[in-house]
Amino acid sequence: EQAVGSDWFQYSWYNSQTSTETAKTKLRQADPMYCSVKEVEAFMNSVYGTNSNVPFNTVISAIINNTITTETILGRHFRPVSITTSNYEYHDGKKDSDTNYFLKRTPVISVSTLQTTGSDEDVNSGSVTWNTLVLDDDYFLDKETGRIGITNSSFLPSNGRNRLRVSYNYGSNSVPSDVKRLCVL
Repeated sequence: EQAVGSDWFQYSWYNSQTSTETAKTKLRQADPMYCSVKEVEAFMNSVYGTNSNVPFNTVISAIINNTITTETILGRHFRPVSITTSNYEYHDGKKDSDTNYFLKRTPVISVSTLQTTGSDEDVNSGSVTWNTLVLDDDYFLDKETGRIGITNSSFLPSNGRNRLRVSYNYGSNSVPSDVKRLCVL
């Protein structure tokens, strides 16, 4: 089965001759894969693994590399990914006439938290007062482009570094067939 970046797993090795199993590995997050080994095998009309000159792990590594390269080149993710509140994405405050901000990753699935501050730039981060904005009341969101427009002037961030912070989910819930085909190739 194909794992996605939001899946977590552990594994162990089982020796069928001795009926022993190794200890489970540490819990880890699955690497992103836009296609499966079975899809590559079908395209190549081949079988990989134990009875092949091409090890199973080599094909998996190629799929993971193709997936990451595709995301890097296109600047898009075709899997759900989150920017959590422990790792906010920050944007600098601008002059009052520019109320638009563009998120770094698209398409946006949803915004969890959008906050701005009018605190002075020299205030240490523990003393900053953050205002939480409400979608459709204080700002609008274009999910495809990642554009946020602040509509409530009371919440415009002050001019300076890291005056707006946001946590959000981005990516897609499914891999388009052409992207999957690109990964297989």
